[in-house]
Amino acid sequence: MSNSSSTILQNLIQLSGPLKESLFRTPYTPPEASANVSIKSHLLSLLPDPTITEPDIGTKIKDFALCCAALASASNSSSQHLSWVPSSLSFSAISAFKNFAEAYYGDAMHPKCLMKVGELELALSGVVESDKKLIMELMPEVLPLLRGNIKESAIDASDENDGVLAASARVPVAFAILAAYQLRWFVTQVDVPYIGKLCPLVIPCALTALDHWSPEVKGQGMISFIYLAKNVTAAQIGGYADVILDACCQNIASDDEIWQYVVEMSVLLVTLTQQSNPRSSWLVDELVTLYKDASLKVAREDIRSLILQILNLMRV
Repeated sequence: MSNSSSTILQNLIQLSGPLKESLFRTPYTPPEASANVSIKSHLLSLLPDPTITEPDIGTKIKDFALCCAALASASNSSSQHLSWVPSSLSFSAISAFKNFAEAYYGDAMHPKCLMKVGELELALSGVVESDKKLIMELMPEVLPLLRGNIKESAIDASDENDGVLAASARVPVAFAILAAYQLRWFVTQVDVPYIGKLCPLVIPCALTALDHWSPEVKGQGMISFIYLAKNVTAAQIGGYADVILDACCQNIASDDEIWQYVVEMSVLLVTLTQQSNPRSSWLVDELVTLYKDASLKVAREDIRSLILQILNLMRV
């Protein structure tokens, strides 16, 4: 093992240790509906032990980041799967990740960082914060993994016998919910202009979250799209615009707990992607008005129907 690799490994072990100890000591009782699933045990398994070796370091850095993302996202989560995480533990995870990233990029092995996203080569040298550099460097590997975790408990549309019960029996939905929160955390850490360049990675994963049957998974996907709509250009959304608009339409009937997200997502994405549509101005005005009405929770079903009609008009 080179001295440089050895230093990175030692930093990872050193910074993971206190976090692992705090996580281990945190009280945890699985939700009654997911009594056979322990999110706490899963997160503990992502943190390295002192016996890891150099060949394991890439995987363990990724796992460490996923654990930190889950704990960090708990700070503004109402999910029963993350509500057991105290704010002090969320803060410790954020701090550990930042400290590791600073050590990682302060190492001689990483004087600069170029990341391939398809045919795009993304230079990260202009990013000041080391933690944001590391997040972007990890995203090409992490986001497909999270997408796969979400898909595992999704309903197979091609199988007429598949449903929520069958999907949940294959893989507990708790893992998809966790992955959705991790997705949202990774996405919302990336600033302009880099988030726009990562749209080819982010959008397929966020769409998979919108397709899931769980309102919690959908909600985190919607928050990810809201963040995109506020921070990217229509050109960066590109050919995904129609697919995203379809997803907005399909989710108008979402549960009340996340319905505000789908309306905000629809308003922002229509505003962003339909600027060349000659009807876009008045249609967006209508959407915004309906969004304000929706916040009063008046005539909810009528508002849902009207928004769906407007979104469908956008596609004509």
